[in-house]
Amino acid sequence: MNSLIRLVLTALVLSGCNFEGDDQEINEARRALEDWFGAAESGETSNQSCHAFGLIDFPEATCAEMLSHAGMIQRKDRVLTAQRSLECFTNGSKRVCGSFFEFVFRSKSDSAKLVNEQALIKRDDDLYRLYLYRSDLLFTTLSKRESEDAVSLPRANRFEIDDDKKRLYVALTNRLPPLYQFPFCIGLEQVSSEKLIEPLIPNELVTIEEVQQKSTLCPEDFCLTFVGESLALICD
Repeated sequence: MNSLIRLVLTALVLSGCNFEGDDQEINEARRALEDWFGAAESGETSNQSCHAFGLIDFPEATCAEMLSHAGMIQRKDRVLTAQRSLECFTNGSKRVCGSFFEFVFRSKSDSAKLVNEQALIKRDDDLYRLYLYRSDLLFTTLSKRESEDAVSLPRANRFEIDDDKKRLYVALTNRLPPLYQFPFCIGLEQVSSEKLIEPLIPNELVTIEEVQQKSTLCPEDFCLTFVGESLALICD
């Protein structure tokens, strides 16, 4: 994980003062990012503030952790140094492609420490959502956790996502793109009756209307997973 985090942060330096891309799309993405920063400042912790696939592809940090670390910096203390549109992000097994917008900031924390920040916004069907946020402050937290995980295998395993569940989630969101707004449950070892918003929904019978209606029963900690081939709605 350490090398991946460093790869992400290295992009902050290599990007330079780059302001490429379609102005309208980048402006829409920037507004979405400013809304996300506003949620971070206000203490927002909901997973629905982040793109579900970002949490799946880069599960080292939760949405709440990204929000809390972004909230350590006030918006007035951020200086935008680069922005650009991207078709693909990172390389190798972590390479993901789509409609991305990268923003790089040179910022000051509450303690007046200079901080590098990078944010990726992803567009799906004209919906812009935070896909990934990393900063020097978050890097410190993740590095500390990685050291702890080196001697605690069960804790490290909490980031693993079953390939079959990921396949089902990808297929379902391809059929129903609005489901992107609902995160996949990460670190959930098993589905209990206490957390399940019944009933289980067979994959072919899932509708966005039903999921949206059920999500109102658990607005802060609602997420999706699968039991067999059926969708399970979880209040974690």
